[in-house]
Amino acid sequence: MYDRGRRPLISGGGRSKGDSAMQVQVTRTDLLKELQILGGVIDKRPNVPSTSHILCTAELSAEGTGGQLRLTATNLDTTVLTSCPAHVLSDGGGLLPGRLWVDIVRLMSGDEVVMRSGKDSGMQLQCGSARFRLLGPDTDSFPSLPERPAAAFGIAPGQLLSALEGVKFAVSRDEGRYNLTVVQGVLSWPGAAPAGTVPADLASAAPAPGRVDLRLVATDGHRLALAWLPGAVVNREGLLSADNPRLSFLLPRRGVQDLLRLLSDAPPGDADFGIGDRFLFFRVGHRQLWAVQGGGLFPSLDSVLQPQTPYQVVLPLRPLVAALRRLLPVADETIAAALLTFRAGQLEMSSQSSVVGDAVESMDIAYDGPTIEIMFNAHYLLDILGAMTTEQVMFRFKDEISAVELRPFSPETPAGDGGDVGKPVFRYIVMPLRK
Repeated sequence: MYDRGRRPLISGGGRSKGDSAMQVQVTRTDLLKELQILGGVIDKRPNVPSTSHILCTAELSAEGTGGQLRLTATNLDTTVLTSCPAHVLSDGGGLLPGRLWVDIVRLMSGDEVVMRSGKDSGMQLQCGSARFRLLGPDTDSFPSLPERPAAAFGIAPGQLLSALEGVKFAVSRDEGRYNLTVVQGVLSWPGAAPAGTVPADLASAAPAPGRVDLRLVATDGHRLALAWLPGAVVNREGLLSADNPRLSFLLPRRGVQDLLRLLSDAPPGDADFGIGDRFLFFRVGHRQLWAVQGGGLFPSLDSVLQPQTPYQVVLPLRPLVAALRRLLPVADETIAAALLTFRAGQLEMSSQSSVVGDAVESMDIAYDGPTIEIMFNAHYLLDILGAMTTEQVMFRFKDEISAVELRPFSPETPAGDGGDVGKPVFRYIVMPLRK
């Protein structure tokens, strides 16, 4: 992610050999909080040596007092820039070994950390009675910051956090199917959501003026997770309209992980984001994240999202999860198959292995349809159920070979969307195993 010919990563802040020394004092807890976020960005075995480091730059305030310490880390797929308040005596910067720096600051016992850089002498750290000198390459070797797309949209961090948490498990880990190693996002003008996003039984009120819908989808080819956030996004720049009703993007798995760290510690107020040709940009409080857009063509899911499911049953979520977990020890290790048999008034769950034996669980249910046996990968079911926060789950199905839809369910939302006002609507689809 070297952006050749683009502006420097930290304008006016980097230090090369021969530059003046930096001296700054920062509260240890403030510094550690930011370093822990950046530590998760750094690869353990980076292809570019300088990306195992964190770029730090001390900047004086315009008034000449106080200032801030800016910190940047990258893994070439995502880049995170953050800062913390600091007492800056002289500005400058340097590269410090990232994971080592995080560990050192975590183990320090004092309240304040003093950082000094001298010509060709590395970075000196002092906190309490401990002193360290850390060496690093020149700042010129650190990748440049990507171009920043205009932050044309806004969303409540909690809503985006909840939606990503609900779909992230379905992102493929198979790098051979790189087009599925992403979460697809689709912004849509009210009433212009992609086909199958909102079934007829999940009607919603029209969003407030200036707001648009967001759909997030992830799939690994075996199960699919969808989060729909009606009217959750502020359309600040008017990029979406009735004439230009949709805008899509692909957030890679690594970008999802790094963005979740920022959203989980978001201050009050909206998170801003922008969509560029190559990069996605997110600003959450004082922290900023760039992510390279995923490659490949995300599959069309219109038909998958409109399964024919004439039968439905509502099950208690926690007892169902507990029963599936009890079946796993005797399930075949290769496919972890669990057979769910729906019959009038009862659900029977079973697993078996030619080596270990078999197990059976049953529970009473409110179902009066025909007897249908459906075999699932138990891990896939548990992943879906583990993403739900309601007390019940709705199963919608047709037969033993067709796709099955699961939805969070609560009595207050009998259609099965499981969402209160301001929360995402979730849908999950999983393919049965062949018996």
